[in-house]
Amino acid sequence: MVVVPSWNKQGGFYYGEKPLFAVQGDIHCWSKVKSLLRELPQDAERNPGLAGHVDFDGNFWFGFYPQLQFFKRKKELLGFVQKKINSKNHCSAPPVFVSDTDRERYATMVLQAKDYIASGDIYVINLAREMTCPWEGDPLALLGFFLEEGRGLEGICYIDDGPKTLVCASPEMFLRIEGNKLESKPIKGTRPRSDKRPENRRNLLDLVQSEKEKAELLMITDLVRNDFGKVCAYGSIRVPHLRRLSSHPHLYHMHSKVEGIIAFPYDKVDAFLANFPGGSVTGTPKKRAIELIRQLEIHPRGSYSGAIGYFKAAGAAFTMAIRLVEIEEKKARFWVGSGVTFDSDPYAEYEETEQKAIFIKTALENCTKK
Repeated sequence: MVVVPSWNKQGGFYYGEKPLFAVQGDIHCWSKVKSLLRELPQDAERNPGLAGHVDFDGNFWFGFYPQLQFFKRKKELLGFVQKKINSKNHCSAPPVFVSDTDRERYATMVLQAKDYIASGDIYVINLAREMTCPWEGDPLALLGFFLEEGRGLEGICYIDDGPKTLVCASPEMFLRIEGNKLESKPIKGTRPRSDKRPENRRNLLDLVQSEKEKAELLMITDLVRNDFGKVCAYGSIRVPHLRRLSSHPHLYHMHSKVEGIIAFPYDKVDAFLANFPGGSVTGTPKKRAIELIRQLEIHPRGSYSGAIGYFKAAGAAFTMAIRLVEIEEKKARFWVGSGVTFDSDPYAEYEETEQKAIFIKTALENCTKK
């Protein structure tokens, strides 16, 4: 079963019950995907497509779904999912969360990153830490929680046809392709959100006035523009808005929007690979940031900060795989990260990761109750 968002202006989600077959490979095997896309029928009523995920290193898994059902509203999909939830599969013990990186270790990572920034290696880098807990709940219950409680989260995804079950409550669109039109909405800048209006007003004001957050979003937006330039027609790339606020469970974010027109002879896969992995989860310059991520973080990222979505004959759409829960062998694993610049406070960056963990922790706790 797979659920992926359409990311079009009307919203909605695609749902696939069972793939006819699957294709998988590493970063060198994307010709397989290209070949399959050339063979996809153009029949809009059948609505076939390749839906799946790509991990941080470019390893991919896609299922071929002969027909992808479309749910126009989140409420419709929620009702459909609730009928499938196995309530008997919930455990009563609350999960105990363990991180591979404590407060002091994360602060040390940030300080090391700031040294690289000071030396001119990079300008900004995203650093993440992994959290795990024993978990025996129904992953569909987790999907249901995200759909019901995830205000403003249109990037909700679910995949259980691959080797692991992935449930994602991402706020960020990585890429959307319609014909030859390419679009991305990178996110940078975070502040807590509560049920107290005065506190929220202060947090929003602090977010929009923060020079550090403005600089971070500007650098990542420029990185996305450069990535678009690898496959887009000259003069077609534009930034309709540079800083927009968005509200999500427990958090406020800022995001920008980048658009472009894919140039001949490039196709959807070329556009995806030119932008992958996303700049908001790596840093800039991207190549060096990725090298330092692998050096500084404790464990390989795997599925986290990759992408989840679909390719169809007429286009493609992918969610940034953040706020992602990976479930395997009665264990849940997720990651939380923060963008680091020269002005970063190491402990403030750690607290940002704590804020980002709240929604996922709440979901995992909620879905283990009988």
